[in-house]
Amino acid sequence: MTAPEAVVHHSSAPGPEAGTPTALRVLTWNIEFATHTLRATRAIEQQTAEEHADVVLLQEMDERGTAEIADHLGLNYAYVALSVHPRSDRNFGNAILSPWPLSGVEVVPLPHTAAIQGQPRAALGATVEVASGSVRAFSVHTETPVLSHRRRLRQFVTIGEAVDQWTVSPVVVGGDFNTASQRSVRAVTGELARRGLHRVSAELGPTFRRGGRSFSLDHIFARGLALAEAELLVDHDASDHDAIRVTLVRTH
Repeated sequence: MTAPEAVVHHSSAPGPEAGTPTALRVLTWNIEFATHTLRATRAIEQQTAEEHADVVLLQEMDERGTAEIADHLGLNYAYVALSVHPRSDRNFGNAILSPWPLSGVEVVPLPHTAAIQGQPRAALGATVEVASGSVRAFSVHTETPVLSHRRRLRQFVTIGEAVDQWTVSPVVVGGDFNTASQRSVRAVTGELARRGLHRVSAELGPTFRRGGRSFSLDHIFARGLALAEAELLVDHDASDHDAIRVTLVRTH
């Protein structure tokens, strides 16, 4: 599969003040077809009012919604979509946003298209140049459980292989992994653990609810970083998913 180049935008807004922060703050959120981006923007703004988010990982985004959030919050961003979703009739992709400079943007096509709609998916990677040093970040949205477990596992392996390319800087991988069963949670956790990443959002509860059931679909994994704090952002006026926000500290 030939992946398109990501759209990269550098904000004209001033970045964070100089200094060496002791923590890295990461937020990931699937914003349901980028339908209510203004509501999502307000929720992110309220969540990060006292301490800015260093890395924001978004899924189910289109280019308009990504730009809208980035412009309002004064963030740099990278965005990519491999397909148009038939439900929204708009691009359907991932974004990485940050007040810090972004570099080394990479599109990682995931193997196996959607079982019914035939859509391809990709992970998006970028290096975030925070004051304390670079961090490699990936925004991920893997296929739904309609795809076989074996094929979904191959998507997890592909993400792990992309992470393996970064051996020096800390790595953060976050997004919607569509892990609707404990078997699939164990599968992605185990595969990324082989690459040295641990699930820093493990203490949080479900992030998605449907038909009276709750599912842990969204996760954040990290390498070279330890968890200081984790919390859910619940705003169902903006999305059918909860957002995850973690505060991490470097381990070396």
